[in-house]
Amino acid sequence: MAAPGSMVRFALWILPFALVCLLYIEGRHIDPAYVEPPGADAGLSAVPFPLEAAGWSFGSLESYPRDRIYEKINGRLQYYEQYDVEHLYAGTWSKENRSWDLYAYVFPDEVSARGALSGERPPEAEPLDGIYGYRVPGMVAAAGGTLYVQLIASSPQADAEEVLPLLPILTGMPDDAEPAGRSPLTPAELAGDLAVPDSESLLPENAFGHTSLQQVQTVRVVLDDQEAIWFLARGGRAELEHFAGELETYGADSRFELDGARGGDMYGEWAIAGILENGLWGIAQASSRDGLIQHWQQLKTRMSEHD
Repeated sequence: MAAPGSMVRFALWILPFALVCLLYIEGRHIDPAYVEPPGADAGLSAVPFPLEAAGWSFGSLESYPRDRIYEKINGRLQYYEQYDVEHLYAGTWSKENRSWDLYAYVFPDEVSARGALSGERPPEAEPLDGIYGYRVPGMVAAAGGTLYVQLIASSPQADAEEVLPLLPILTGMPDDAEPAGRSPLTPAELAGDLAVPDSESLLPENAFGHTSLQQVQTVRVVLDDQEAIWFLARGGRAELEHFAGELETYGADSRFELDGARGGDMYGEWAIAGILENGLWGIAQASSRDGLIQHWQQLKTRMSEHD
């Protein structure tokens, strides 16, 4: 029988080799996503904006597909998922001894990008000239195309004026023009002073009981003491016909048409929707047909004023 001391020496001798073999075997089954740094699968050439602009240089890229965005913004992902966020690019813009952190969210379309910006714009934010965005101390943000970008100062003494020229370049928008086609307004912007403060929201699906209304931006509006909700939904002619069909099913006696829009009483609340300049717009939760039509006409009037 081997002496106890010999067994101990043998165990100490073979243990390192056993650990190496175990790590090798386990390593073959580790998901690379847990060991690769952010952006390891995408170089700087993958970012949807230039790397040099207005005297600034971009670096320290971090690239997060939708299923990994939580790694960068844990706790905020659910908000951006409402707008179907697809990707997040993060990094740093540097110039001499100054730097700003970049968060660039990619969405499927411009309405989603602008909706995400609008939904988290602070009440005290100052709008930007010539571009869809805002500024607050230490941060500027803008949306254009499919991007919503935020630039956050690394120093409390940073001057936002120095990075404003970056915003139209990052979002693909010239600073003296709106994007091609009609600029997609949000209901809150359209309502302006008629909007109830802090009433803007997004309804991801089945808004107001209508399965036809998805990804709906809303705001509460008071017009001559009559309150209703103004909304913009994703979709077009097919969704409008679906909306009309639901009114037919649940409120056939009250259903009506008004200059191509479809309205009626569903579940005891009046609603109307129609195709306007840039999407499927409507009014919901009006207390009467007359109030509904009054709100709809006001919405169309404000829309024409923005043409």
